[in-house]
Amino acid sequence: MTQIADIDGHNAYSAEIPDYVEYVIFDNGTVQTDKIAFDGKSHTYRAVDQVNEKGRYLYTID
Repeated sequence: MTQIADIDGHNAYSAEIPDYVEYVIFDNGTVQTDKIAFDGKSHTYRAVDQVNEKGRYLYTID
């Protein structure tokens, strides 16, 4: 991943993910997301400052 910007006080990163990948998981070194289904298209994933019942970060997809 490559840091590309600072958005509202949060770092933004870019990553190229091969189209054969079925899932992605993002983490900050401590907390991670659940597996996110990947459809091979370009998306913006945003972590939300909340965790689910498993302690995984929630996220939105734009």
